[in-house]
Amino acid sequence: MAHTSSLHAWLYGQTDFAPDEEVHAFQYRFLVAIAVTAAICNVALIFVYCLTAWGQPYLPSIIACWLGFMLVHLTHWGWMRRHPRQLLRTGLRTVLLYAANLFASAWWLPSDPLLPIWLALLVIGTFIMLGRVWGWGCLGLALAGGFWLLSLQDLSAYPNIYATLCFAMVASAIVGHIYVARFYYLYDRLEHHQQELQHLASHDSLTHALNARAYYEQSNAQLQLCQRLGLPVSVLFVDLDHFKSINDNHGHAMGDHVLRESCQVLQHCLRDSDLLGRVGGEEFSIFLPNTTLDSAYSVAEHIRAALEGLPILFHGQVLRVTASIGVSCSPAHASPPPAMERLQQRADQAMYHAKHAGRNRVACEEQEAAQVS
Repeated sequence: MAHTSSLHAWLYGQTDFAPDEEVHAFQYRFLVAIAVTAAICNVALIFVYCLTAWGQPYLPSIIACWLGFMLVHLTHWGWMRRHPRQLLRTGLRTVLLYAANLFASAWWLPSDPLLPIWLALLVIGTFIMLGRVWGWGCLGLALAGGFWLLSLQDLSAYPNIYATLCFAMVASAIVGHIYVARFYYLYDRLEHHQQELQHLASHDSLTHALNARAYYEQSNAQLQLCQRLGLPVSVLFVDLDHFKSINDNHGHAMGDHVLRESCQVLQHCLRDSDLLGRVGGEEFSIFLPNTTLDSAYSVAEHIRAALEGLPILFHGQVLRVTASIGVSCSPAHASPPPAMERLQQRADQAMYHAKHAGRNRVACEEQEAAQVS
């Protein structure tokens, strides 16, 4: 495993792409693979031609050409490792280097009518590196280059070679287009399913509020940010009154419906920046960033009145629910700043004070402290 990691770092550098940059990461690694493979192929071709064409007058020139392109590809690879996100420039440079390598080989090598077929790889590679628009553009350039290479050859023994070249190039373009289209389609589906899994992992399946783990994680992060900025934060603890009797008298299906409807009311009363989590069976916690105690009390009272005035319809039955809500607050520049667990505990205690005072009401932590004293 360590050896694989070292090889990966050697090939691609220390670049870390974000989770939403997977396509860019694939393109970058594909470009690196092409550069390294092209350099290795140049070395391999030198070795093969030294074995098969030793003594031929063109051999020194072609060896010098391939050594030069090997160094160019390696230099290109090093540039990519330093600029991993400049994909368009890298892709265009890769296309030009590959084409120059091929045309230089055609210039120095003996006559070979099949050499333009290698341009089909350039077409497919451009689709993968740069996308469909650039791929179809490369097809036109590859055909022009292929026709030029064929014009340098004696084609008397190959009467259909132009048609064959056109067919191979167009077929390569179609394959490249289909591959890229399917790749992006599957990637979009994978990304969609990943988002669904992330949502399922962080949200309650019944009410679609944040589950307890995700709620506390996000609330702690928000709390730390507000404390650094010197902003007040408040927490509401909402408990639906007599919820057990709803399940006992009307069934769990009705209870689930009440929870869904109540959660929608809570969401409707909150800002986009507020966090809502289901932390118990009929218990919800709400994190209000940049909110004073008075403002939090107003939000809680608005929620209480909205729940009280909501008629819940289910299979011909009509129910009305109420809630007891506790409010806690960490004022701006609180010293020492409380942790989220402590704020939640204080809001929970205030909620129990609201329960004991008759339910369907809002209680703040100061009210609880005054009552105790």
